[in-house]
Amino acid sequence: MVTEEINRLLRELESSDPQRRRYAAEQLQNADERALYPLIKALEDDDPGVSDAAMRSLINIGGEVTAYMMLPLLREHALLRNTALLILKEIGNIDIIRKLLDDKDDDVRKFGIDLVSELKDKESCIYLKKLIKDPNPNVRAATASAIGEIGCHNLKDELIEALQDDEWVCFSAIDSIGKLKDPDFVNALIPLVDSPSEAIRYATVEALSGIPHPKSIEFLKEYLKKAGEAEKRLIIKGLIEIGLTPDDTSLKDIFLEMLRSDDRDDMIHALKGLMLIKAGDAIRDILERGGAMDPLDPLQQDMITIIREAVVGIGSCESLIEALHTDDLKYRAKVIAIEAIGELGCKDAVDVLVELLKSESRDIRRAGIKAIGRLQPDNIYEDIITAIDDADGHVRRAAIKALGAIGDERVFEPLMDVLEKEPYRDVKEEAVITLIRLDEGRFLKDMDRYDGYTKKLIARFTSNPEVLVSLIGSEEIEVRIEAIRRLGMFAVDEKYLNIIKELLYDDNVEIRRASVLSLIDGGYGDELFVRLLGDTDMWVRYYAVKGIGAVAPEKHLDRLKEMLDDENVPVVMETVKILGRYLDRDDVREHMERLIDHPEEEVREGVQEVLNLSWKR
Repeated sequence: MVTEEINRLLRELESSDPQRRRYAAEQLQNADERALYPLIKALEDDDPGVSDAAMRSLINIGGEVTAYMMLPLLREHALLRNTALLILKEIGNIDIIRKLLDDKDDDVRKFGIDLVSELKDKESCIYLKKLIKDPNPNVRAATASAIGEIGCHNLKDELIEALQDDEWVCFSAIDSIGKLKDPDFVNALIPLVDSPSEAIRYATVEALSGIPHPKSIEFLKEYLKKAGEAEKRLIIKGLIEIGLTPDDTSLKDIFLEMLRSDDRDDMIHALKGLMLIKAGDAIRDILERGGAMDPLDPLQQDMITIIREAVVGIGSCESLIEALHTDDLKYRAKVIAIEAIGELGCKDAVDVLVELLKSESRDIRRAGIKAIGRLQPDNIYEDIITAIDDADGHVRRAAIKALGAIGDERVFEPLMDVLEKEPYRDVKEEAVITLIRLDEGRFLKDMDRYDGYTKKLIARFTSNPEVLVSLIGSEEIEVRIEAIRRLGMFAVDEKYLNIIKELLYDDNVEIRRASVLSLIDGGYGDELFVRLLGDTDMWVRYYAVKGIGAVAPEKHLDRLKEMLDDENVPVVMETVKILGRYLDRDDVREHMERLIDHPEEEVREGVQEVLNLSWKR
């Protein structure tokens, strides 16, 4: 940045207008050390936008001098001190940060420890060896925490010794031991479960629960018998993470108790535990818990998914089939069981699934037919063909999909009837997909007899480009557009590329739009896109800009810069988005900065956002 520009921005930084001060602070990110002191002053600006911009610019300027100038701020008031710490962290000059570790001020030494910890500087472990014996307990506690955060495995003895220090230092050491997860700590931790401090006991149990070693696992299982309620939950969760096997069936009752809890975390850990011990005899309890969930509640809907995954993880087809034979299981629970059967591939469940197709619950019928489709059993056609006439559209769609997966060609004619009478579009769509999969040639033999929506579906799902070419000549505009869009997938063939090229100049603007999008989908045509930047239709120009951005933006930067003057906001905004990748080029940045005074607020805000984010890149 030239001297004149720096001086102009420094004057703007003294403006009475906070917007102008903020803009100046942002732009000074590209300045040199002359901007450091004014930017440091701006950290205390009354406007938070200005102080934030000054902080980001100081980070962007970076360097050793900037880092040094932060050091005096560590002795100022809390807000300025925290800002200086953030800047030091982002600059990351570890040599300067390490100097803080020898400072006479206890607080500054602690700040230095916190910084090397956040930067995870392993070479600082040698300094921490000395600081773990610092006269100030806050410094010792910060050091103990940093050892675990950085991963200083060579300081295990120091951490073990810190377990005899003040309570807060001991607590920090235990927390670090939990992060290091080293079996060598187990013997030193076990005596602390008898500590009079509840915080120390709890932290110790948590640390032991995270060390995957037979001695810690056996100790925790034994301690579980006398642990308090909070500790018991913690131990169980830790054991689930590190050491449960199918032999630990004695914990099943505890898991079932946790499963009945209203605490989501308890429920999730209970399900993990039951899955790890392969508790097939708990399937019924798990299903009932899932059956009590409300699928319309987003959080409970998520839990239903987790419950189904746990049931699948246990993997007991026998228990699931047994549950479906009972009459007192809620329908939602049965749905979970059916879905799990489908995922597990329980072939022995086919008979009960067929029987459930007669259920009054549409959810059970739908889940049943989906599961049958996944199982793909032999000789099932006669049992499920009637489901394509089910009263519920969701069931009909699932039935068509299942029949398609099974692949029995006898379903072809019944599905042709579905096309004639089916009122719901999603069911009709599934029928078209299945008919194409079964016998595309037979299905498309007489396309003219189909209605416009069916032809549109054929265009969407056919894999035959010649079919698409024929549909481009359709009378229905929606069919033509769908066919054009899909033809782009075959534009690698010059024959089909030429067809799309011709359509780029069609009188119908919707056809032109579809053609541009088709080329974008196919990844072709940057020169064609450039020609279309002069199209009379705003959306054709918009898609042309988008196409250039997808295929060859750097090749056409000069033409894109011209599109910043387009009269329509969407075109300008898409151009701004693409050119935002090239703000390291002065000519591009200059064109973008001109739009800061654009008459449209949306453009002004969009450009400002792109310019503000550029410093992060």
